[in-house]
Amino acid sequence: MEKAREIRRLFRRLEKELSKREGLSTRRPVFSSGPPESPVAIVGEAPGRKETELGLPFVGRAGSFFMDVVEEVFKRPRDAFYVTNVVKLWPTLPTRRLKTRPPTKEEIEFFLPLLEKELEVVRPRIVICAGRVAFRAVTGSRDFEHGRILKEDDRVVACVYHPAYILRRRDREELTRSLKRILRRLRRYQGSPSSRGFTGPHTGQ
Repeated sequence: MEKAREIRRLFRRLEKELSKREGLSTRRPVFSSGPPESPVAIVGEAPGRKETELGLPFVGRAGSFFMDVVEEVFKRPRDAFYVTNVVKLWPTLPTRRLKTRPPTKEEIEFFLPLLEKELEVVRPRIVICAGRVAFRAVTGSRDFEHGRILKEDDRVVACVYHPAYILRRRDREELTRSLKRILRRLRRYQGSPSSRGFTGPHTGQ
């Protein structure tokens, strides 16, 4: 419960900060979902249209596809994972019907301290970075390679392609293989209190 309270405090502070900034006060931020006690955190780039409508990350077409594969591989529902994005506001082009664009360097830098604090609170065993922007934000590295897994202090960071790219390629098998490698790495932590039981058979209870 303490982790959940701290996450709520972080997001309340962000809401206050956004309310003071011109052009941002009227936009709906999308925060995280899932338990901060989870040993697995999933970090994406930014919310899209559907995420902004529902106020939840990874619920658009590409994000839902991605989470379906995660659930299938880990044999856990999506609410077993801590899910968030680097940027908490939908980056859009000013067209009649708003279109998604990549987040700017300034947007990433503005939200990066919040992501870092989130991960400090959650302290996941494994961070799955969905896309190049997420990987660089978490690690500071430009050496993105799909399926790469690296050890950082007391956590493992894994990177996979951005969900929209995977959906366009319809490469469910490649994502499945990468996630299975990540799951095997998580099983090495099975004796840890923070991951015990997470990688075993799910009873649905």
